[in-house]
Amino acid sequence: MLEQQLRQAIGVKKFESDFMENEVIDRLVFPDIIVHRRGTNEHNLCVLEIKKSTSRVPAHYDRLKLSAYTSNVNGNTLRYKLGVFILLRMDVHVQYELEFFQNGDVIHLSGN
Repeated sequence: MLEQQLRQAIGVKKFESDFMENEVIDRLVFPDIIVHRRGTNEHNLCVLEIKKSTSRVPAHYDRLKLSAYTSNVNGNTLRYKLGVFILLRMDVHVQYELEFFQNGDVIHLSGN
């Protein structure tokens, strides 16, 4: 009986921990810039992520977000029509790289 109660308590604790972790993760994913009409997802036009090359957060994370913002992966209902990733290279001269996303995929790359 005590062993069963202990297992249940551990299970509840794990569920709460997983739930809270997912809640925190869900709430911490915000784009840098969005172009949309408030109150509806019907007019989500563009989402931008901008990163300096000196950032400690990997650029891969921003690319994953843009892929998700522009697709219906994991039940996403935002469905932005266009995602733009801008990487600012902070070497001697500032250079940039652009990646464009649609339907979760990279559709175009450019830079200087």
